[in-house]
Amino acid sequence: TTQFYIGSVSATNPNIGLGGLQDNFTNQFQGNVNNYWSLGHLGGDGSYNAIDPTDDNVQYGSYQYLNVFKSYDQGQSFSQNIINNPASAFGNNVAAFLAPFVVAPSNTNVIYAGSQELSKSTDQGGSFSVIGNSINFDPDGNFILALAVSHQNEDTLYIATAPDFGPMKVYRTGDGGTTFTQINGTLPNRFHRRMAVN
Repeated sequence: TTQFYIGSVSATNPNIGLGGLQDNFTNQFQGNVNNYWSLGHLGGDGSYNAIDPTDDNVQYGSYQYLNVFKSYDQGQSFSQNIINNPASAFGNNVAAFLAPFVVAPSNTNVIYAGSQELSKSTDQGGSFSVIGNSINFDPDGNFILALAVSHQNEDTLYIATAPDFGPMKVYRTGDGGTTFTQINGTLPNRFHRRMAVN
């Protein structure tokens, strides 16, 4: 028995999937090859993952505190470390334990990643730059807990932060991170862990 945190399914093949599992790595499913999940593709706590919607060979996995790796061979090996963060069991890390990243479906060159900062890549993770108005995206220093990007426009992004050091916040940008509007309104002050865009 194991606990799945987050999963991804291929946009073109329902037999290809990734799962991030608590204490049990990033695991892979290839239903056309086996009827079970293969274990241990990326170590630690398996966290956020993604499969490029235009090319199943390009996959992304991560372990705790936003340490993200890229695969070019359909998840057989995650050879390229595209985001590297401290992951100390003693705290003072720069990202949430399960820190989010998301690949833009309308332009798979664009990847957003959230820690105390919001970072963006426009070259499939080759490089990232911090976007937003300050080094800490949330002025209270809260971690980014959830990201969601439009399927039609890579510049439309939603961001939710944790209520750790102040109230939670939800932001929207329609210009790829040049400007942000706070939109949480009367949402409850809770840990908003997932978002999806219609």
